[in-house]
Amino acid sequence: MVVSFRVEHTSELVTARNHNKIMNLQLRDTMERHKNVGLPQRFRQGPKTRPGGEFGFKARTRKYQRRKSKLKGHLKPNVWTGETRTKASLSVVRATAKVARLYFRASFPMTLERRNEFERMSRLEQYKYVKTFKRRYTEMANSKQFKRKRRKRIK
Repeated sequence: MVVSFRVEHTSELVTARNHNKIMNLQLRDTMERHKNVGLPQRFRQGPKTRPGGEFGFKARTRKYQRRKSKLKGHLKPNVWTGETRTKASLSVVRATAKVARLYFRASFPMTLERRNEFERMSRLEQYKYVKTFKRRYTEMANSKQFKRKRRKRIK
């Protein structure tokens, strides 16, 4: 299972090398935040995970819901034994200057529908991540560590 996050952003504040460093750090940070905050929401029962909700979950059959309710005592989406939820929380984040990815193995063969449930981000999530990303990028670009260093001419 791969969840990827891509943000296009250019800047005149920093050199290309520092831009890539900042992008790498920001993409990694954003994906870590998604792993800790956004991904666990896919395993909670609520309005976001209802069929037709923000995450675009497909409806489960009545037979499946009755069986799951009897056997497990809950109707949490994407949770049967809890193994996939555990693996998602222990997933690995990899980032480059262009893209960040979240890797984890599902405990069952994923259909395209189930995979889309994990990979799809709601508009609100996208808005929050991009807003925070831009603010933090500007803060880092203006910091002394990454700011473009201009040499003074010695006369």
